[in-house]
Amino acid sequence: MTAKKVADKRGRRTNLYLYADDLQNVQTLAKFAFNNGARRANVSLVVRAAVAVLAASPSRKFLDAFELVSRADQRFKTEE
Repeated sequence: MTAKKVADKRGRRTNLYLYADDLQNVQTLAKFAFNNGARRANVSLVVRAAVAVLAASPSRKFLDAFELVSRADQRFKTEE
């Protein structure tokens, strides 16, 4: 009988492309979390928390924001 492999609970390194304003917003949210009792408030945890909230309750507001940032993304050429 073979033992089941234990799932690795560690994340993996991922690059996120953030503009200065976006990074400032994430850092502001990290400060907000820290000031409200979160001991390990950092950029990674803020992004994970935001993803969890949106996954639990997606909204039109998210889609509007997605469209806005998609148009501003300069890594890809858009065909219009």
